[in-house]
Amino acid sequence: MMKLLSIIAALLLVASVECLASSQVALPDRTAFARKMTLVHNGMSMAKLLKLLGPPDDIVRPEETDDRSYDVTWCYGASGHLTFPTLGYVSLRNGRVIGRINDDARFPSRMSAAPVSGLFSERQLRKLLSLIDRIREQTEPNNGLAYNPISMYGDIDGESYNPLIVIRIVNALQPLGKSKALAVLTEYCRLVPSSDIYVILRALFTDTSLKGMPYTEASGQRDRALILHGVPLIVLPPSQIGRLTTNIPAENQLAYARSHGVVRASALVPPNDPFEIPQEASSVYRSENYDNRQAWKGMIMNQIIRLVGSSETTRIWQNSQEREATDIVNKLRSMHLAWNARTNQYTNPKGVVIAPARPKEWLPILDGIYIKVGFTRNDATSIEVMVTYDTLGRKQAPSTIIVRDMISPQTVAQFHIPDLRMTEPANGSSSTMLEGTIKASAQTKLRITTIRQGKSKVSPVFTLP
Repeated sequence: MMKLLSIIAALLLVASVECLASSQVALPDRTAFARKMTLVHNGMSMAKLLKLLGPPDDIVRPEETDDRSYDVTWCYGASGHLTFPTLGYVSLRNGRVIGRINDDARFPSRMSAAPVSGLFSERQLRKLLSLIDRIREQTEPNNGLAYNPISMYGDIDGESYNPLIVIRIVNALQPLGKSKALAVLTEYCRLVPSSDIYVILRALFTDTSLKGMPYTEASGQRDRALILHGVPLIVLPPSQIGRLTTNIPAENQLAYARSHGVVRASALVPPNDPFEIPQEASSVYRSENYDNRQAWKGMIMNQIIRLVGSSETTRIWQNSQEREATDIVNKLRSMHLAWNARTNQYTNPKGVVIAPARPKEWLPILDGIYIKVGFTRNDATSIEVMVTYDTLGRKQAPSTIIVRDMISPQTVAQFHIPDLRMTEPANGSSSTMLEGTIKASAQTKLRITTIRQGKSKVSPVFTLP
């Protein structure tokens, strides 16, 4: 059955990609498609699903995410592989439906026809929905696994939050006006019921108009967002957010904004030098809820560092944080960055953005196991190698990951994934990470080989400047 599912999935994916490649193909009517989606039910066969909804625009396998509850998920309204399904999705196991978008019986209204009919073209709406979905990159970390377009994440994590994402979302919604902006957010929440849009609403509407908006079940609790000089900050750490702000449906906040909200008069425009904001935030917002005030200041500073486009954040829990943060800020200030209102990002005087030192990654597609190998340069002489793997809850044959220096040439790192069934830890994920540091000069060229059950897969050559 699994082999048959894989063949059908591959055929459907090829067909859908060819279909999307043609600009002449009309996009589905959103209201009609939402109505059809209400007819999808658990136990429906793959054949009947195909007849009802047509072929999907993308297919997600459990090896590509951290969700082991399905064999495949059909995504509709996606613009490419592992992109947001702007029309919804259906998950299948053993050839039958086991879940679909918004199948929670507690919220029947979420499956109703889309409320944006006639306000936008379908292409415009898809672009806006995909932009808003980037907010999920700011939620609880996904344990190093690939971005999962069908996972329902929790509250935004202040320790990995980047205000730039929210600024871009707000600046795209603000010119639309209140009715259209809320219509788009309502449609997004129909597709992603557990979405955390609170900080978007706080930045889109004036502070005074949303003063009474619900953000926590417990009365008297403190706001977790702070807008300073056009920069939306998250001022509560994950430990506080998880305890104070859970179980508030997004539709409650949308309803309040619809009744009381006043859209901000202009776009968010951060200052050219935003590095004084953490100090001001410290005086405006007392951080006694954070166990470590030094760490709280580091959390806010890291948000500003990410805002300007750098990935060189400070280690907020270490004693060296103050000096380390000063060195990073001085380095960034020396670049003479300024806010570019046209592109919604910081650029240098030549209009060039910072190139973040994001890790290079390779994800070999292996049946029954998820593996990701990533590289990040530490300094001029060393590189960090990270291997993330997830056995997807099944017993797996052992695997070996070999990293070779293509200039030497020699093996510089080797990792072994044992023959065992991963147990479920307290956080509900079976993802495990292996790490190692290797000596590497400038322009190092690395290649990865995975060996499993006598078969090997070889990566492209990665050049790390």
